[in-house]
Amino acid sequence: RGKFLHSCGQGSSIWKIPLSALNFEPSERLKKLANPKRFSKDYQENRPAFDLGCGRGSTIWHVSPAAQFCETSPRVLQLACPKTCNLEFKYNKEVETYISLGTRMASITPRLECLSIPKIKEDSHLYFDRGQPEQPIRPVSKPACKALATSRIQQLAKHKEIPSNYLPERGVMWAITSTVRNSSASPRTVELAKPIMRQPMDMLQYDTEAFKVKALAKKSMCTQRIKELAEPIHR
Repeated sequence: RGKFLHSCGQGSSIWKIPLSALNFEPSERLKKLANPKRFSKDYQENRPAFDLGCGRGSTIWHVSPAAQFCETSPRVLQLACPKTCNLEFKYNKEVETYISLGTRMASITPRLECLSIPKIKEDSHLYFDRGQPEQPIRPVSKPACKALATSRIQQLAKHKEIPSNYLPERGVMWAITSTVRNSSASPRTVELAKPIMRQPMDMLQYDTEAFKVKALAKKSMCTQRIKELAEPIHR
């Protein structure tokens, strides 16, 4: 079959229509099924409630003249009043703060002058000058530099030894022995070495035998029960 020439990548193929099918007259059942579905008797097209609905599900109600000219009650007027702000509510301050003239002309007290003096870290006993980057952070005294380590400290300072059962890493390329190169694989190994053959994706997506009807199915006769179920329901 000339399949998939004009199918635009669809899963079903386009069949060639025979001449007998072109000159075929449809039955009364096909003509009845080809008629478009009629609207219900309760259907109202272009209802005035949806003229300005913009496709929304809720309707726009029409206000009657009596509702337009009626007088509002005191309760409705009370509910229509906007909500007032709380008495303790304060608006946002301006970004710029204005300094008063009295604040600019004031003189500071001796206590403020004492607090405004920067802290001198050199006078503190907790401060150490780092100096150069290669120097230690804390100064080491001369007796500590000339001290001798005890036997326990020397024992703890030794690095951890490699275990006796330790094997170093193998090289990337292994040397293949002549016995392995001259050996022959077993039938089981040859069977496992075969690649798995799968159908390509084109054959899985476009199955040419998807709509093929078997010869026995064409010659089979339907039962009386199937004929009864195939009849349309008359309403």
